[in-house]
Amino acid sequence: MAVDTKTLDLDTILPNKGKVKLGGKTYIVEPPKLKNLIELSKLARLFEQGEANESSAITALDKFKELLYPIIPDLKKDSVDISLLQAAGLLNFIMKLATPEDKKILDEAGITPTKKKIPRQQGSSD
Repeated sequence: MAVDTKTLDLDTILPNKGKVKLGGKTYIVEPPKLKNLIELSKLARLFEQGEANESSAITALDKFKELLYPIIPDLKKDSVDISLLQAAGLLNFIMKLATPEDKKILDEAGITPTKKKIPRQQGSSD
């Protein structure tokens, strides 16, 4: 008796590459790896919360650039300077690029847990 085997080709659901213009030059933006995406998320929260002092902000900026190089390889060789507003826009672009189109549609329809909060039960201890 033959066993029916299901196949999932994950290569068919890879995010697309993007393009970003910075310093007058257009760069190819590679889809970020999961680890880079998580680390970029953490950095984005740090900047959004404004909790960084000057030295930790500089350290965070250096980390930001380090995380960008695998995503935008040509950025390292061009040594482009970036403003805080540009960094925020670039982070947002990378996050959107990494989000599958199906998830965007579900989010817009308000039918995913990321948009809807489940109310806590009274007396719940969690």
